[in-house]
Amino acid sequence: MHEFGHTLGLQHGGGDGVNDKPNYLGVMNYTFQPCSVTVAPSVLPGGCDYSRINLPKLEEVLPPGLDECVGLGAVLKLGGVDWDNAGGITGATCGPPTDNVSANVNGDFTDTNGNDQRDPGEPSVLGTLTGYDDWSNLFYDFRSIEDYQTAGTPVAHEPDPGSIKHAQQQFADQVRPELTVTATAPAEVAPGASFDFVGKVTNTGRGPSLTTTMENSIGILPATGSVSRAVTVDVPCATADGTVLTRKFTAKGKDMLGTEVSGSASAGTTVRAPSSPSAKRPRRRSTPVSRSPTGSRTRTRAAVPPTTS
Repeated sequence: MHEFGHTLGLQHGGGDGVNDKPNYLGVMNYTFQPCSVTVAPSVLPGGCDYSRINLPKLEEVLPPGLDECVGLGAVLKLGGVDWDNAGGITGATCGPPTDNVSANVNGDFTDTNGNDQRDPGEPSVLGTLTGYDDWSNLFYDFRSIEDYQTAGTPVAHEPDPGSIKHAQQQFADQVRPELTVTATAPAEVAPGASFDFVGKVTNTGRGPSLTTTMENSIGILPATGSVSRAVTVDVPCATADGTVLTRKFTAKGKDMLGTEVSGSASAGTTVRAPSSPSAKRPRRRSTPVSRSPTGSRTRTRAAVPPTTS
């Protein structure tokens, strides 16, 4: 499909030859050539596809620079991207507004020695990366293309498996989500009480987590976004004193290339049954009558605690 795209007039950047652009989601991009175009619900079907949307420009140079809150554009509904890997999301459209950033988001560099790999000392090439709508620009009269006879023939600079792997790893690092989960519960509860285990998942990574779940579906969890889920537990009245109840929360999602990510955390609470005061009285002596002490013993009914996982 990639090579046939060349026959239809498409280049590695759609309308230009700039490769590995994060804002160009189609198989002509080496990053997505193995039919790994991102799925964006109700927007992009993903998989084997030419680019369907002309996404906003990515300005690598300040000014104007990259607005990380814009990410890849509002139309995809994927949230922001930490382009410069500085932690957090900054940009002119953030609330409150902050500074845009500069970053080399497609890994372009000056290949001084022409060996097709970046060596120490070879500088980054920064510029403006444009999106492209492939489907609206397919050139069906391909027989009139100047290089028609060879347009679909792989050339020396077509990707080998190593080049594709490198492109995908670079993109995966740039938009990597990270699901950080915390879990909380009361320190102690009484038999017969109801309480909540609360799990919270936060995307502390650089890009969106897709098809995210924790207890139930979350969907897209953008970078810096968080969602909480509560599980209510009813403690049986017969639960033994000292029983520890635990709950584990596991969040799962996928990055923009379909690689799975996950995170988990557990919380526990201890059942404390009210103790019965002893009826035992201290011995007292009087004249001429003496009394023997009396007492009582209270037993706690042991029961198998509820299993919560």
